[in-house]
Formats: sequence, C-alpha cells, structure tokens
Amino acid sequence: MNWNELPLSQKLGNIGSEVNRAKYWEEKGVMESRNKSLDRALELIDDSLTSDLGVARLKELGRLREVLADILSDNKIYSVSIKELDSFLVNFAFLSGR
Repeated sequence: MNWNELPLSQKLGNIGSEVNRAKYWEEKGVMESRNKSLDRALELIDDSLTSDLGVARLKELGRLREVLADILSDNKIYSVSIKELDSFLVNFAFLSGR
C-alpha cells in the first residue's frame, strides 16, 4: 500500500512516530538527530498534502506543518512544545495499530 492510499489516522500515526523520535533526541540533547526526525515528519506531511483528503483535512495538516516548522526553526510563534505535540499524535499511532 502506498502512502496516498493510507487512511489519515495511519498517516498521522507515522508522522507522530517521527515526532516521538524527535522528542527522544531532544531529551538526549542530540539536536541534529532531533532535526532530522522533524524533517522526516515534515516530508510525510508534504506527501500527505498532495493526496485527496478534502479541504478541511488539508487545513488541519497545513496547521500541523506550521507548528512542526515552528518547533524546528525555534521561532516560537506557536506556544506548542514537541512534548505536547507528541502527546497529541501518539493517539494516532495507537489507533493505526503501530
């Protein structure tokens, strides 16, 4: 099954796995690995944005992308930590059976 055929919950579960890895590396102080995991999460979001999810879902994914990019760039426009984002996305990993 290719990425575009996966249901949104599985896509978010995979994105959440990368965010979880980023959180792990951030806690260890290994920022290069943290940033690589965040880059992979952004790539998965970009791949998801090209699929046919409907306008509402695309807006939600677009906002998730903005928040992740904000965390990666340390701009702190959004008041969301990587830990908070991980707590939200981990539910999708469980839902998708990962």
